[in-house]
Amino acid sequence: MRPICVALLLLGLLLLPVGKTAADERPEKAPGVVTGVPGSLVFIGDPRQVFADSYQHSVVEHVFTAENRGPHPVTIEQALAVRGSAELTAEPAVIAPGGQLTVRVRQPLGSEVGQTAFRYALITDEPGVSRYRFSLSGFVQSAYDPERPVFSFGFVERARGARSSLEIFSREVDRLELGGVAIDHPAVRVESSRAGVAEEGLLLTAILDPSAPLGALSGTVTLTTNVSNQVTVEIPWSSQVFGDLVPSEHPIALGLIRVSELLTRDITLRSRSGRRFSIDRIEDLGGGVTTDAAPCSGTGPADCWVIRLVVDTASPGMLGGTLRIVTDQDDETLPLSYGGIVIGRDTTIRQLDLGSGSEPSAQPAATVAAEGSQ
Repeated sequence: MRPICVALLLLGLLLLPVGKTAADERPEKAPGVVTGVPGSLVFIGDPRQVFADSYQHSVVEHVFTAENRGPHPVTIEQALAVRGSAELTAEPAVIAPGGQLTVRVRQPLGSEVGQTAFRYALITDEPGVSRYRFSLSGFVQSAYDPERPVFSFGFVERARGARSSLEIFSREVDRLELGGVAIDHPAVRVESSRAGVAEEGLLLTAILDPSAPLGALSGTVTLTTNVSNQVTVEIPWSSQVFGDLVPSEHPIALGLIRVSELLTRDITLRSRSGRRFSIDRIEDLGGGVTTDAAPCSGTGPADCWVIRLVVDTASPGMLGGTLRIVTDQDDETLPLSYGGIVIGRDTTIRQLDLGSGSEPSAQPAATVAAEGSQ
């Protein structure tokens, strides 16, 4: 059994979606497959290039060149970004023996911070040859301090709303000015004032309105400033909004689940005010678990209920969804999100270090490396 690496990033378990391409019936062209069959394309230079230190939300560009050293023409069927999104242009589409291929990469850096790497792949018409891969890596810096600002409301009692404040500065300007604010949720607004000894920075306060819907909420506040090197800065925000009824855990992280191994998880739902309530029904909108509910003690209406989640899966993959808890209180229908990772019975788990931004090299630098693990 081939071991796989699994990153144990289960908190929230709201994983970023990965772009998919049309299915390819040739097994050697599938992501993660390495056949060992040598391809005809050879890079002129290292296929793992490093870009100069850059600011967030800028764009880095690089041109990769490869040569066809085989006896037959090679057709480029697809050039794609394996990690992140990028614009790739491969010319010509057919490389004659002895001819050269040019791949132009235009890579938006987005909100990345720190050492990072972007990976790309070429799919050709060569029988038996797996994908070729190449990469751009480098250091992405923020023009702002702190580098990773965040508004964290935490668990919020809806009737009271919430506030979260932070100070933000920039070494690129003498006085940071706010040009505009874009917020992706109507229940959030931002107020600003001056900060710092010389009022060189900004004090930002995000306000979550009491009208916010129940459950897990998150989004981004985008600021426009007078920093020419990085005009915008994105500040994520998150909250867990509940009324009188509060779960003991949210979101519900089910962790790693092996195929066909039964997993149970108990979540307590308790009334802040101590009022008695009943759970009428639980609807699983994700279809991944079965549920049951009972009072924490005794029978009938109570101020505390235990909700039991039972997971029994038959195939590996991502598990996630939302439980809709319907009570006898008109204002207390709760959405509770859950998530987990289902793995095979014999899968070997390894801790994956995501901080290095590096990738292993399986082939000499002068040869276009076949894609090994995507």
